[in-house]
Amino acid sequence: MDDTIVSTTACRQPAGVALPMNSTVRISRRFNGAWRTALVVLSAAFLTACGGDTTTSPSEPSSPSSPTEPSAPSNPSNPAAPPSPAVAPPLGLSDLRIDTSFVGGATVEGVVTLTAPAPITGAVVTLTADSSSVRVPASVAIAAGDTSGKFQVATSTVTQTATVTLTARVGEATKTVTIELRVDPDTEKPTPPTPPTPPAPPAPPPPPTTSVISFKDIRVSGAVTRYSESGFTVEVKLAEWISSLTYGKPAPFIQFYSPAGVETVGELKITADGTRFWLTSVDVYSSTTPIPHFFEGALQGRFAYSFGGVVGNTFGDFATVTNPQANTPIDALIIRLTNPAAPCCRNPMGLDNIVLRR
Repeated sequence: MDDTIVSTTACRQPAGVALPMNSTVRISRRFNGAWRTALVVLSAAFLTACGGDTTTSPSEPSSPSSPTEPSAPSNPSNPAAPPSPAVAPPLGLSDLRIDTSFVGGATVEGVVTLTAPAPITGAVVTLTADSSSVRVPASVAIAAGDTSGKFQVATSTVTQTATVTLTARVGEATKTVTIELRVDPDTEKPTPPTPPTPPAPPAPPPPPTTSVISFKDIRVSGAVTRYSESGFTVEVKLAEWISSLTYGKPAPFIQFYSPAGVETVGELKITADGTRFWLTSVDVYSSTTPIPHFFEGALQGRFAYSFGGVVGNTFGDFATVTNPQANTPIDALIIRLTNPAAPCCRNPMGLDNIVLRR
């Protein structure tokens, strides 16, 4: 024991206070300008050294103006050294519990457990998963004194079995668990093929408008090389066609002559500015002969149809020739009439009322 502490000054005790032998007391004294404190066990030798009674024990200095250092627990190797603080072991993880195999798309509950109760400030356990098929909260907070916390695990459906690792961490301690996500058996059932949707029927075209080339706009008798009416154009290709204001079905109409004993071919071409149209019928005329006729339709420069025949002698009347392919569209029409004049005299032949649709 330091002899500077064991002194009569340091061994003062309050009056009337008796301490039992072998009890431990704190002794303080100013030394080199500072207070020094030590714990000692009362004994007869110590009290004699202090000049005191063996039935009393020393006490702390009573100077009210002198500060006193805080007491310290005993340290057998160095009584004057400060005590060593108790160090709690670091928190660890004892368990990470969750179903390890279930159908993807389900939500399950997990539990993480500490190795000791959480301190007064609580504990935070971080969570991670190595696949986006499993979604966990970033952390689980465990309240002070608790040892475990629960969390929800959401998963996505999978098309094949998937393995995902879930990791929990607190401080330097970690726990992992491997989760197997299975394919939902209901999704593995083959889906019956959807029958193809039949194509919608095409919208019917608007009903065509019927037009008649009746040559009604001809005002003067004479040669005709080109005539337009109702959006259609009539163009002379063979023979010399002339208009007549005094005859027709009704008047006027157009015709061409063949000299006596001569066969003459007259030809017309009908168009509609490049648009499609349909031929329905034509009224033909001859004064004294039968009427051989030929019709040919084309669409975009390609052959579409043709038909022909001979109309018997009408003796100056009109006869209607009907198109057997009236539902076939065209954008150009050739009308060819053959005029076989008798040896006696020339013969007029012509047409009127070309009925068309578009």
